[in-house]
Amino acid sequence: MINSIANTFVGTASYMSPERMQGSSYTVKSDVWSLGTTLMELAMARYPFRPEGESMSIFEMLDYIANEQLPTLDNTLFPIDFCDLVNLCLIKDPVTRPNPEFLLSHPFVKSASLKRRSVSAWISTLDLR
Repeated sequence: MINSIANTFVGTASYMSPERMQGSSYTVKSDVWSLGTTLMELAMARYPFRPEGESMSIFEMLDYIANEQLPTLDNTLFPIDFCDLVNLCLIKDPVTRPNPEFLLSHPFVKSASLKRRSVSAWISTLDLR
């Protein structure tokens, strides 16, 4: 990766990994963090790093992500393997955060890839009126 690109800020700050917030270079593990943030947001149906109904400035939010204990998904509401996958993606230390190859071998990803789904059948069950 070209260093000038790896050191620029691109994307949405609220999905930026802690190491990027601290000025470190971009790595593929930064994308793993963003994936975890996105998965958690989809599961919670709201942005996960802000208490529900509370507003924060972008600086307060970035400080919260960098310095506070992050929320986790409730494993009574979501499959334990899914919760584990999200937790792995959201490890703050990029050295211990897994890479994409590791995530592809995760039990949740492996079990999901074995199941065939019909998107058209699912859409037909929705009330889209």
